[in-house]
Amino acid sequence: MPVAKWLTGPLKPLAADLFSEARLKRGGLFNPKYVQTLLAEHLSRRQDHRKLLWTLLVFELWREKWLGP
Repeated sequence: MPVAKWLTGPLKPLAADLFSEARLKRGGLFNPKYVQTLLAEHLSRRQDHRKLLWTLLVFELWREKWLGP
């Protein structure tokens, strides 16, 4: 799966929304600054964080669906 490309292309707006500081603070599970750093490094192609970002993205979608915003 071309997850790295998806995160810098069609999934970029979704990732930016799910990993926004306010949204992550509401969820209360992850350090917003750290997640935003991971995303910024991936988007700038300094680091390939596709596996971690994909896991976080899918988990956050699951959490919001089943546990609420």
